[in-house]
Amino acid sequence: MLKSSLAFLSGALLTLALALPATELKPGHPETYVVQKGDTLWDIAGRFLSKPWLWPEIWQANPQIENPHLIYPGDVLTLVYDAEGRARLVHGTRKLSPQIRSEPLESAIKPVPLGDIEGFLKRFRVLGEDWSKLPYVVALEENRLRSANGQLVHVRQMYADAQVGQDYAIVRPTAVYRDVPTNYPWSIPKRRMKRERWDGKESFTLSDGLYWVFKNREWWDNVTTLGYEAVEVGTARVASVGEVSSLLVLSSWDGIKAGDLIVPIERQPFDFTYYPHAPERVPENMRVLALTEAVRFVGHKQVVAINKGARDGVANGQVYFAHTDGQVINDRVRYASNDLRTVFRPSKDDVKLPDTYNGTVMIFKTFDHVSYGIVMDGIRPVKLLDRLAAPL
Repeated sequence: MLKSSLAFLSGALLTLALALPATELKPGHPETYVVQKGDTLWDIAGRFLSKPWLWPEIWQANPQIENPHLIYPGDVLTLVYDAEGRARLVHGTRKLSPQIRSEPLESAIKPVPLGDIEGFLKRFRVLGEDWSKLPYVVALEENRLRSANGQLVHVRQMYADAQVGQDYAIVRPTAVYRDVPTNYPWSIPKRRMKRERWDGKESFTLSDGLYWVFKNREWWDNVTTLGYEAVEVGTARVASVGEVSSLLVLSSWDGIKAGDLIVPIERQPFDFTYYPHAPERVPENMRVLALTEAVRFVGHKQVVAINKGARDGVANGQVYFAHTDGQVINDRVRYASNDLRTVFRPSKDDVKLPDTYNGTVMIFKTFDHVSYGIVMDGIRPVKLLDRLAAPL
């Protein structure tokens, strides 16, 4: 039987308004859980819920405390039930007062495993089209090929407001992100294409090529550049300002070289005040744009780049399902290859198979037109160009 209430550990309790049917609770869920160091919000949500992205339906922040969305090790989460069997989650703390939290923000429970995404949070950024106007390293001290800590680098078109003693980050462009058009050639039936590649360099027979030129010629001409990925390779301090400025390298992880760019240091490179939740809407044609440390497939706790960002309504914590588009095949059960009914209507025998669910992706860092997500779980590898949809 469902218990009407549960005793919980000493300390003031914060009741979180919830109207969650018990059927949404995970089978075998605990009645009380003490938050442990190393837990993530996704893991905690998964202890209570069959769908972790329903967390906002459980958690409604209490305005009486500072940083009400945060959970700390030692906090107690307890399930209670009303007379109608609806669950309520009670958030308790062992502290004397829930209004006063002495723990630093860094010790709060993170939404996702920090170790799996820390590099992307701190070192990666996506630059806009004005990246060519940024200051750049034109030469190194003593004509070196690469500079390390304590050495000078010489920079052109330095910021007009740059002053001696200011610190900057040094980044290196690594990739160009281009959008995935809606009329991409994958919409052509398989028998009209001999090979599919993301860069548009397909190989066809003559008839296949003519079909593609007349029906899908515009897709490549209309591709939009979303941004330019750059990875931080070091930091430097302005030593002198002029037509060619000099910067002293303070730290370097991969050696500074000519062509690297100078950008302001991000004082707060990442945000952990969010929680997993379903998006209110899904941008049209939202796709997996790039993979990390893989060519075609990624799995659990690996990072993907998405072709939509903050300007499309994408935000940290949003959860999406990644699907592979169903193939278009020829129905050879009803229509034989020499069936006269398909000679003059070749598309009559085309059948689109259902889309295939692969995994769940949660967004953890967004830019204007690109965002990064981490694969939280799934039943198949997430693939390049997978389509993202709202979680069911």
